[in-house]
Amino acid sequence: QETDTAWYVGSAGAAWAISKTTGQVIGGWNAQNRERYLVRLEGRYHLEDRKSLTTGRESEDHVSDARLLSADQRIELTCSNLKTPDLVIQKRYWVRDNKLFHRASFITKSQNLQFITFNVQAAFERAYRDAGYYMGGGDGGWPLIPAPKISSWQKVTAHRNTTKGMVLHQPEKG
Repeated sequence: QETDTAWYVGSAGAAWAISKTTGQVIGGWNAQNRERYLVRLEGRYHLEDRKSLTTGRESEDHVSDARLLSADQRIELTCSNLKTPDLVIQKRYWVRDNKLFHRASFITKSQNLQFITFNVQAAFERAYRDAGYYMGGGDGGWPLIPAPKISSWQKVTAHRNTTKGMVLHQPEKG
């Protein structure tokens, strides 16, 4: 399904909106009760060579080619970003078991050695976020912190051998 601004993919339990302009996730809903949980995902591309570090934001991407495979609940996109002109950004989204999967691939046009780091920040609806807990990523999932107690960036130092990601767990919503 699609509108002028977004493509929609989903299953019986979850629905997701992908921007036709940027290719970023701009919403996530419980498909059964139509409650919105996710406001958006914001990816960042940190492109580094021997001379500089440049950061592009997914909200500044431009979709140049798109393929919607409705029967498979799959979207394949090719994007560019003015801040990282050497990169061709390929995004693939698909749904399985009420989960949205996202694969980002990067192709450089530069002949110089470059390194890329990609990370994603999620923005949740306040009602969904505030009833949940953040868990430090990696083994064990600790520390467990009520979401309303986190109002700024947190440095995860409890586990040194982890991805150091943070996961929002919302036991009442699934």
